[in-house]
Amino acid sequence: NGIIVSTELKSSVIMYLTLIVIGDSCVGRTWLIHRFVHKEDALFSEMPTTGNEYDFVRIKGCDRNTYKLGIWESSYFHDSSGVLLLFDITNEETFHNAIGKWKTHISSHAPADVPIILVGTKCDLNEWRVISQDRIH
Repeated sequence: NGIIVSTELKSSVIMYLTLIVIGDSCVGRTWLIHRFVHKEDALFSEMPTTGNEYDFVRIKGCDRNTYKLGIWESSYFHDSSGVLLLFDITNEETFHNAIGKWKTHISSHAPADVPIILVGTKCDLNEWRVISQDRIH
């Protein structure tokens, strides 16, 4: 039921998938990737990432097959299997940019049928939330 994430799966990979993580500077792209792949919190940094960051993980799907997932912090969408579009729930501008300029950028550069998941970050700062859950839905 669901996806099992592991860096230790030994079975042969049947498919390579590419996940693009995109959004404004300082929304938590690098932290999210690090947390997902390494199962630990990344060190906090106020310095934005420059260039294209990436990591790889093997996942076992509901079909019990093993996939190699490349997770890229990039705006290069060629052959992407999916996009995580991030915004900071404590920053109104990042939400507007996500549903505006970033969504337009994805539509212009990614495959037409690429799945896009809108992700609100920094939920641990809920007391400073400015984007309500109702607005996201």
